[in-house]
Amino acid sequence: MSPEPVRNHFVHRTAAERYQRHRPYFHPRIIELVRARLALAQPLPRALDVGCGTGQSAVALRAIAAEVTATDISEAMLASAPAADGIRYVCAPAEQLPFAAASFPLVTVSMAFHWFDRPRFLAEAARVLEPGGWLILYGYHFTKLMAGVPAFTAWIEGAYQARFPLTPRHGEPVSEADLAPHGLVLTDRSDFTDYRPYSAEAYADSMLTHSNVIARIESGAESLESARAWLRAGLAPFFDGVASRDFGFAGWISWVRKPAG
Repeated sequence: MSPEPVRNHFVHRTAAERYQRHRPYFHPRIIELVRARLALAQPLPRALDVGCGTGQSAVALRAIAAEVTATDISEAMLASAPAADGIRYVCAPAEQLPFAAASFPLVTVSMAFHWFDRPRFLAEAARVLEPGGWLILYGYHFTKLMAGVPAFTAWIEGAYQARFPLTPRHGEPVSEADLAPHGLVLTDRSDFTDYRPYSAEAYADSMLTHSNVIARIESGAESLESARAWLRAGLAPFFDGVASRDFGFAGWISWVRKPAG
C-alpha cells in the first residue's frame, strides 16, 4: 500500500519567487561528485531531473548532460526557473512521468524525494531509466546548528517550531526494501556536512522558503511581513553585533542503479 500523500507547499507563486532567490545553491558540488563517481569523460547525451523546483538542480545538471529535461508538479516553481540552452521544463508529477521507457541514462532528484509517493515514483524511475542507468537522490538540509552558539538549537526546537510546526513528509532514506520491487539496486550512500555564512536578515529570508513557514503563510495564519519580522527579531540576539554567523548544513546522496541485464 502506498503511504499517505503529503501536501505540496510549493505551488504558490510568491513562495516560488522566494525559493528562487533565497535557497542555497549547493547543487554543483553534488554534480561534480556524480561526474567523478560515474567516471564521465564527456557529458551524457541526456538526463532527467525530477522535482526541479525553480531550476537550480537542472542548471547544475547541465554540466554533465548535453540535454536536460526537468520536471516539477508546480507551475509556479517552473515559472521562476531560468531559461537556458539545453534545458527543457515539463510540468508533470513525479509519479506519472510523460516519457517513454528507457529514455534516460541518468535521473536525478534534489530536495524532493521526501514529497513523492515513493513506490509510484520508483516504478516510474525504473521505467524511464535505461538498463545500466543511474538514479541519484540527493539533498541538503539545515541541521539546526549555528557555529559556536548552542543556544540557537534550543530556539529552533522551541520557539521557532512552536510557531512554525514541521510539515509531514516521507523523510526516511531510500532503502533496499523500497527499491527491490522495482528492480533497482542501492549501491551506496554518501554524506557530508558544512557551514554557510549568513547575516540575520539573509537567514531569515532563507527560512521563509522552508515548507513549514510557507505552510503557515499560505494558510493565512499570518502574513509574509509578520513572519519575516518575527524571524528577524528571533535571530537578532544570536548575532549581537556580529555581521554574520555560520549555519550548519548536511548533505547526502543515495546512489541507485538499474541493472544492465
